[in-house]
Amino acid sequence: MPAHASDSGDPLDPPPIAYKVYVWKIALGLLVTVVAWVVGLVFPPGESQAIAPSLVGLGFLAFLLYRYIAARQRRLQLVEAVLSGDGSSNALGRDRALASLKAFARLSTSLVAVLAFALAGSLTLLAYGHIYRAFYARAPQAVPIDSLSYFEVGTHAALLLEAPFLEAATVFLRDEAKGAGKAAQIFVVESKPFDRPAASFKIALTFNPGRYKVSGYAFLKRGEGRQPVFEPLRTDYSSDGKVSMRIESCQGGDRFMFIGRMTSEGKAEFLPIDSQVKLVIDG
Repeated sequence: MPAHASDSGDPLDPPPIAYKVYVWKIALGLLVTVVAWVVGLVFPPGESQAIAPSLVGLGFLAFLLYRYIAARQRRLQLVEAVLSGDGSSNALGRDRALASLKAFARLSTSLVAVLAFALAGSLTLLAYGHIYRAFYARAPQAVPIDSLSYFEVGTHAALLLEAPFLEAATVFLRDEAKGAGKAAQIFVVESKPFDRPAASFKIALTFNPGRYKVSGYAFLKRGEGRQPVFEPLRTDYSSDGKVSMRIESCQGGDRFMFIGRMTSEGKAEFLPIDSQVKLVIDG
């Protein structure tokens, strides 16, 4: 006899309902794992971990509602078969009961259709953003610059209000160059908003390596029209004359931003920044 049976009278045996909950918990957990793996073949891992429980939850709810409606329909069919026989002496009551049962059977069928429609609609809403990105997302062909200038506290006061931590970044970049005995200028470049979602692509900040060296911090600025979020990007200095950054995904309205330090090689003067730095699609 299974351990969940309570007929033995052992107080340590769990009640049947607790055993069923435990079994369903294990089964649903395994199903979430499998669905997450399948969804992960299409969507990024972080997104698949969020989608899988929702899909399994919707499916389990649909299963419970279907079982409930199907059980009620079987009972109605049984009652209808009994009432349809010749043994009923109250013909009027029999007819009314039959009419009521048939109406409820039609209602149950309609509920099943509504349930299927609601489930399909929920899945569509859940997957809409991912489908939209999958078919509409395109890597940009260029990265137009919206603003590019040497950094000054007064000029960039609005930016420092949005991201106060950038002031510490500028101080660190400047002090590091000063400690090395090199002349340096801090600059900020920000792209125009991306006009559509984009999949993985690389941006490069190019400069003249014979005249300057450039280092700094890159961000994807999310949240057009509201308090922005600055998502840090990894910088790659492996190629001369450019700093490369990969953006895994972005939405329409996001911007690329780089706050950097330009160090003069030898006695080279700092020319106007807009003639020294460019943003391009890398590869």
